[in-house]
Amino acid sequence: MLRLYLAGCPGLGRLGRAARENVEAALGRLVRNGEIVLEDELGQRRPEGRVARLAGTPPVVERPAGIRKLEEIPPREIFLLMDRWWLPSSLDGQDMEEYFFRKIPDHYGYQRLTRSPRQPLRRLYQVCRRRTQPLWLVK
Repeated sequence: MLRLYLAGCPGLGRLGRAARENVEAALGRLVRNGEIVLEDELGQRRPEGRVARLAGTPPVVERPAGIRKLEEIPPREIFLLMDRWWLPSSLDGQDMEEYFFRKIPDHYGYQRLTRSPRQPLRRLYQVCRRRTQPLWLVK
């Protein structure tokens, strides 16, 4: 969220502590007023699992990547795709992981998967493999 805020403020070169605190305070006010919902989709208190959405909107909306980096796409959106493309009997674990490493970036229009988003995708894949129900439905 902070990177997107910074991208929308062309006069800022970086997001300092004061600006970051102001953004966090504004998000807190929006949550308290019931205007947005902040969720930790991975339940691990990591930035890549933290997602903000308007109150009353569905927890998952599949949409184009736009200006988002691959690692900024909400986990539930990735889980939705993984559930759609899951091929439980046709590929073993390693081949399935590589299948997702190719398929997900391609779906969002990225030319290749660089090293930085590979690790978050690997974590999401491991969570997806252990699931007992579609993860994009889990609250």
